[in-house]
Amino acid sequence: MNPLQRWPALITIGMLAVELACWAWLFTHMACAHPIGNGLASLTAFILIPIGFMALIEAQELPPAQLPSTHIAAGAAGGDKDSR
Repeated sequence: MNPLQRWPALITIGMLAVELACWAWLFTHMACAHPIGNGLASLTAFILIPIGFMALIEAQELPPAQLPSTHIAAGAAGGDKDSR
């Protein structure tokens, strides 16, 4: 079974912990002194974690959408000449 479907709460908590760690790193370390660390923290916080959240949301099985009927009654839109 897909781990995203099996443990969504655990994965969400883990991703939030990593996100907070990245933000903490970015706020407490100077960019000029730690360019590689800040680059990796930025990549993780602003690209990888959001992609992970999108994958987590996409993995959830949602019920099919209930769309309104697209049936149009004859003449309701004024398309045929007999209804005028």
